[in-house]
Amino acid sequence: MSPVAFLAIITLMLSIGRVALADAVRLDSADGELFAVPVLVNDKTVLRFTIDSASSDVSISENVFSTLMRTGALDPGDMIDTQNYRLANGTEQKSPRFRFRSLRVGNVELHDVIGSIVTQDGDLLLGQSFLSRLKSWSIDNERHVLLLNEPEGGAQRPLAESPVIDRGAGGHGAAGEPSGSLFRESLAYLLTGDDLGSVRVVNGAQCVVEVRHRVWPDAPELVSVIHLNNVDRSLSSIRAFQDVPKNRVDITLRGNSVIDYLARPAYIHGSQKLPAIPAHTAPETTITLYTDDVSRVQNAWDYIYSHGCKGSDSLRSARTAVPESRS
Repeated sequence: MSPVAFLAIITLMLSIGRVALADAVRLDSADGELFAVPVLVNDKTVLRFTIDSASSDVSISENVFSTLMRTGALDPGDMIDTQNYRLANGTEQKSPRFRFRSLRVGNVELHDVIGSIVTQDGDLLLGQSFLSRLKSWSIDNERHVLLLNEPEGGAQRPLAESPVIDRGAGGHGAAGEPSGSLFRESLAYLLTGDDLGSVRVVNGAQCVVEVRHRVWPDAPELVSVIHLNNVDRSLSSIRAFQDVPKNRVDITLRGNSVIDYLARPAYIHGSQKLPAIPAHTAPETTITLYTDDVSRVQNAWDYIYSHGCKGSDSLRSARTAVPESRS
């Protein structure tokens, strides 16, 4: 047999093998939603979408659309037109349509997928503009997985890992280290109030995270390093406040050397002259998020501290301390 013929047979066998297996993607049930999956959007970021076969398009909220535009995951050239949509209550609504350059669920990636923008906040929906382009799809309720392109024989690939965008160190951590897209999104939301916030895992095993933000657009970038395993969870708090002009949630982290502030240069903002601040370490910090969704903040906190980060608990330590024996 000639080398060319042998190579052709091997290629054919490999291609048959690829189509003979269904892609199995674990469903995300972090918030009680049994039909949510992580989706890699335009090779830029991972978002959680709820599978909705009744939705004609893949749809996102205005807030998510604005964030994707601001971060460069979408750009004005992706816009298509405006379309009339009939809502579940029977009313009609005009919504802008755009094109996702790529969407990847598990090992399946589709290009040029139609998306639409809904005015109200809500779940991101993985609708028919994605689902109808698959050979087949189904939900295995017993295993809590989404099966894509399933053959008649029912053979399945091993569970696909969730797509991960590296916001610094990471990808998949070593044993015992937190990793995965949902962990990173929870981390970004808890520390910045934005799923796409600028966070970088410095040390996954010790849950050390670098956070960058600006108080004003023209201000120098503020950089801090937060040691989540040093946070005493029994002394820390999450509190919601009704405030003007926006309601807020304050997250106070207390413990031993919780945060390292990097040096900040002096700068002028309007009539204010702000002095330079040297690098220093503090035992506590308060993070303010302008949101009404305190339950989501609490869910992010719970997820982080149940998926790799440990923190400390002085009250628990006091309760479980062995009393000294008395002679």
